[in-house]
Amino acid sequence: VNYTPTSCDFNAINLYELTSFLDVARAFLLSIFSYIYYLKPSRIKWLLHIYTAPSWFLVAMGMNNIKGNLASSEHYDRWAVLTDFICRIKRKRYILIQHGSLLALKTKGYEFFSLSYKLKAVSELAIFNEIELELFLEHIISQANDYNIKIHFYQQPFYVSSINNKGLSILIIGHSLCERGQLSLGSQLSTLSDNIVLYYKEHPKARASEKAKKTKWNFITDDDYFPDVDIVISYPSTLAYQYKELNKIVILHELDNIDQNKIDEILMTIRKNKGVYGK
Repeated sequence: VNYTPTSCDFNAINLYELTSFLDVARAFLLSIFSYIYYLKPSRIKWLLHIYTAPSWFLVAMGMNNIKGNLASSEHYDRWAVLTDFICRIKRKRYILIQHGSLLALKTKGYEFFSLSYKLKAVSELAIFNEIELELFLEHIISQANDYNIKIHFYQQPFYVSSINNKGLSILIIGHSLCERGQLSLGSQLSTLSDNIVLYYKEHPKARASEKAKKTKWNFITDDDYFPDVDIVISYPSTLAYQYKELNKIVILHELDNIDQNKIDEILMTIRKNKGVYGK
């Protein structure tokens, strides 16, 4: 089924409107019990994650009190697992909406990607395309899923803005986990030619450091601005794949590490494409 998303007005409901004082007290007590549970030597390495327990339990109480069905755009984090549990227990419809590409799972470094828990209660899935569907069915949704999943295909709207420059334009799609390597890469790119124009776009949920913001590049502060550049350098991000669909040259690196060998490889690719663009 092809689905066209439409804009709509929606209301954000305060969590405390769905919970009582008793629910808050129960969430607090469950958090304490969780802390004690993870004090065992075999589990203590996960102890720091307990700081999220109070909010997780309280959201669970609120979701349990909702009469209707649930939709979520979380793929496999603690909120996805929570939604799955609630929908299984309460026999609710679970509509999972894809919010980011899983194509990174086809790249080097993800060969052994495996989740300890896969979703079992998904009844409907809104997804980008057939390739992404295969990845979801293989990596995210359990073969023991309770429902015959109804599939909706949809496309995220993506528009680039024209830029005025005569140089070779390069966009670095940033993330805090690989920022150090990206800064090193950017500084070395700047020495290749005075005609290279660099753009840096920070991740909306993993913002750039002050050091990145103080570079002499074009630092993009608008989350909805996407420059029409010649080349994109990125970790395996959804945005990078969207640029690739526009037939842009996209160079990918790993999320958690960019060593000098990879930087040299990227620089070599840029040198080759300077001639292609005549810049």
